[in-house]
Amino acid sequence: MEPQDIDELVAAATRPEATVSLCLRADLREQWEILNNDLINMQAASQTLGASKEQKDLAQKIHALQDEMAASTIQVRMRAMTKPAWRSMMFSHAPRENDPKDLALGYNRETLPDAIVAESIIEPERTAREWQNVFEVLTSRQYDDLVDTAWALNRKDTSTPVFSLAASLVMPASGEKSRQQSASASRRRASRAKNPES
Repeated sequence: MEPQDIDELVAAATRPEATVSLCLRADLREQWEILNNDLINMQAASQTLGASKEQKDLAQKIHALQDEMAASTIQVRMRAMTKPAWRSMMFSHAPRENDPKDLALGYNRETLPDAIVAESIIEPERTAREWQNVFEVLTSRQYDDLVDTAWALNRKDTSTPVFSLAASLVMPASGEKSRQQSASASRRRASRAKNPES
């Protein structure tokens, strides 16, 4: 690869991104689960193929709840930091000397998660204080989702995937076609060698 080609790739480089959905209305989620289970049970007990009026009413309520939950959901877009920013982050949150778990992990377990979440969020744009207000109403699980996503973005494998079974089942890649043709030709040659008269 020519140096100018590398420069072009560097200029077009992007960092990994991901979106975390945070619904701030847990009460709506609970209502949705109850109604959805009721509908599933009603469908299982039904003796007819068509939906009854009760089923249609439940489905309508479920759709309405889904719309309410969507309106109460924040879509948090996150992006991996650059290597210098990540190193600076780790240095700023060094392990506490008197904490064996910190020393084993190589960072401060109490302060690093908050810092990488705040640094990794790119949308929506809010101040640190505004984000802190959001974090305070999240469940532990929701906040863990943000932490896990930020950590994965900054430490995940971004190498090029070498094989997709799903794509190959639909359409073999050019390299796979060549290997398949080569293998087929080899089998034919082997068959002729065993049966010279064929």
